Amino acid sequence: MILGGAELVTATLWSLPTTAAYRQFVSYTADPMTDTVTGVDHAHRDEDAGRAVNRWQRAQLRRWRDGDRTASPLHWAAVVSFAVDGAR
Repeated sequence: MILGGAELVTATLWSLPTTAAYRQFVSYTADPMTDTVTGVDHAHRDEDAGRAVNRWQRAQLRRWRDGDRTASPLHWAAVVSFAVDGAR
């Protein structure tokens, strides 16, 4: 994608479980896929999008460490961003 002209690419390092699969183990109302997409989308609006994604991930880590099972690293830890020098 970067070779095709993209300045910023966010992807996952592994396949993410669907919301339906995730709900078998955690709260029925949890929607970690939507939380991940929303978190990354908001981070991409930041002037320094790569760092903003990292800040979002650290916030998710704090939630997870505080016992919030809906902040599973199965989703947020998979996210990685690649930026071209000079890009956001």
